[in-house]
Amino acid sequence: MKTLFLIPTPISEDTSGIPKQAIDVINNNTQFICERVRTSRRFIKSILKNYNIDASTFVELDKRGEVAESIDIIFMLKSGNDICFMSEAGSPCIADPGSELVTMARTYGYHIAPISGPSAIMMALMASGMNGQQFTFRGYLPVKKDSLKKELKQIEKIILQTGCTQIFIETPYRNAQLYSHIVEAISATLRLHISFNINGSDQFLQTMAISKWKKDKNVEKRMKRKAPCIFILGI
Repeated sequence: MKTLFLIPTPISEDTSGIPKQAIDVINNNTQFICERVRTSRRFIKSILKNYNIDASTFVELDKRGEVAESIDIIFMLKSGNDICFMSEAGSPCIADPGSELVTMARTYGYHIAPISGPSAIMMALMASGMNGQQFTFRGYLPVKKDSLKKELKQIEKIILQTGCTQIFIETPYRNAQLYSHIVEAISATLRLHISFNINGSDQFLQTMAISKWKKDKNVEKRMKRKAPCIFILGI
């Protein structure tokens, strides 16, 4: 049965967390849809030294466009060959594009085969020490200050009422601004977890009460790093 494989990719320079199943699937296929062709080709070269990458076909998934409007993707789906889909980092379709591709692949009769691997969201939750039985991933919070403050207060209310852990992300260049709004708006007794570049050589994972974050003299410099970051709030 023709299959769309959802392939995990590294979230740092370390490729050791990629399962053998994913490597074997890549090695046995030549059709790839990816968030960024350059990143995917570099990843494949790093794990399969003898793979003939020039004999493979790569199609880039346009995050701003509709999958249904991509002639190259439609042509690949109509070919009936197995296809590998890779996001730029981590597990496909989790805080990354790909859900529309999965839905469309099903309409073309594809079996969907997700392969487990690195997910910055799940790994940050694991490291946070917060409630992993009840949690919500909220994606990106509002950019405008008034809307963001309102959203943060709503998040705080949910945490205090239900104990449900709240997870969100931000564009790297706005990490510092989001952090400052969090410590300003959220109760000092709640805990905040911050993760940068998990499993990388410069990874940072820390959970503290908001009151302690406010006393951290190095945090403002750290938050200015232009790196992917996971924010988690809980009790």
